[in-house]
Amino acid sequence: MKLLSTAQPEPIGMAEHEGGLQWITLSSFAPDPDGMAAYEELLAQLDAMGPRLTAANAIVLDLRGNKGGSSSWSEKIAQRLWGEDAVAWARAQYFRETEVWYLADEANMSHFGGLVPDLKKRGLTDIADWADEKYKSMQAASAKGQRFYKEPYGQDLFDRSRPAEPRKLPPVYVITHGGCASACLDAVDLFTMFDNVKLIGAPTSADTNYLEIRRQQLPSGRGSVILPTKIWVNRPRSPGEVYHPDILVTDLDWTTETFRGHILRDLARRQDES
Repeated sequence: MKLLSTAQPEPIGMAEHEGGLQWITLSSFAPDPDGMAAYEELLAQLDAMGPRLTAANAIVLDLRGNKGGSSSWSEKIAQRLWGEDAVAWARAQYFRETEVWYLADEANMSHFGGLVPDLKKRGLTDIADWADEKYKSMQAASAKGQRFYKEPYGQDLFDRSRPAEPRKLPPVYVITHGGCASACLDAVDLFTMFDNVKLIGAPTSADTNYLEIRRQQLPSGRGSVILPTKIWVNRPRSPGEVYHPDILVTDLDWTTETFRGHILRDLARRQDES
């Protein structure tokens, strides 16, 4: 009996594959130092692509193995593909009714404040700035006697964006899998805001509206619990909602060759129908 391939995810990066496919591998949004260097190289490649990107037969965004991390990575990729202004405007429209509530208690503030020096040490200055802003905002809310810092997420996005048309791209295929959760789901949210995008693979995982976890030791010292630090309010994707692929891949072997075959066949069908 042939078993499902359990090969390790491919490294972060981009390559041109047979059939004119620009293949972008996004196997983690929680990269180690080598992974962060790979992302910097990938972003530089995308910046330098120019017309070659739009001339491809298709673009593949490969999320195999991605279990989440920081949503900033998918946003940076999307900005290089569809344009920074277009991404900002698409997100503002998508999240127009959304708020994010952070519990403004001592444990949460200590957690976010403690993240800042470590993130800066790891070179993640943009995420460190985000954590510092949340820390200070929770402090201000607590000082006013408020239990939550209620971030006007959608309104802030609108205030920082303006209408913009996305770059015209060839068909985009996003490879999804059952372990796609957290920031991986955020990436699917973002990529599917644009036209001519198909999901291929398996149904994703799902999450709740209670996210951005931290660990807290039990008073006994014999264990710890995982606690959410924020609540999404009026998030468009419902808690427990799963993304189902447009092209379901039931092959036992989930190699790149397998996916390339499915994508090339779908491109051929598109050509026949046009």
